[in-house]
Parts: sequence; C-alpha cells; structure tokens
Amino acid sequence: MDVTFAQIFSSLASDLDKLCLSQHQIIQFCKKYPDRLNQNEHATFFLFKKIGEYLVADVRVSPKGLTAYVYCFDREVVCYSKDRLRFVVPQL
Repeated sequence: MDVTFAQIFSSLASDLDKLCLSQHQIIQFCKKYPDRLNQNEHATFFLFKKIGEYLVADVRVSPKGLTAYVYCFDREVVCYSKDRLRFVVPQL
C-alpha cells in the first residue's frame, strides 16, 4: 500500500508529539544503530518538531556515509510500499 507521511505517522498514534524524536535523538540513533538504517541509499524516516512544525528527516546510507534530507510533514510525498522504507518512532 502506498501512503503519505501523514497517513503513516497518524496510523501509529493520534498524538503526533508522542512520535517525535529530537534532532539529537535522531543523530544518536544513527550512530548507535547504523545496522537498523535502511541500506543502499533507501530512506529511513524520523518525525521531529521544530518551532511548532512537524518535519520528517530522511536519512540514507551510501558508500560515502550518511545523507539527510528534511521534508515538511504535510507534503504530499507518497511512500511506495515496493521501496521497503523504514520509519523510526519511540516505543509507545
């Protein structure tokens, strides 16, 4: 099933604040658990909040290291199921 960021994260919790990680936590996760990041330049997504706005960090592993992109949460980006993307959230 193909979905948007809003559909994925909203399906996990009605209170999006509970799904947010701090930017520091995202960096620490990437350092501590590099094997849990999607490999071969496929995305691993993290929800965070800055100045009251929800944002999504897209972290990718390549032979050169990690690359991160940031998207607006409400952007109509479609996540295709065939891409086997990963979403990281705090344990609820």
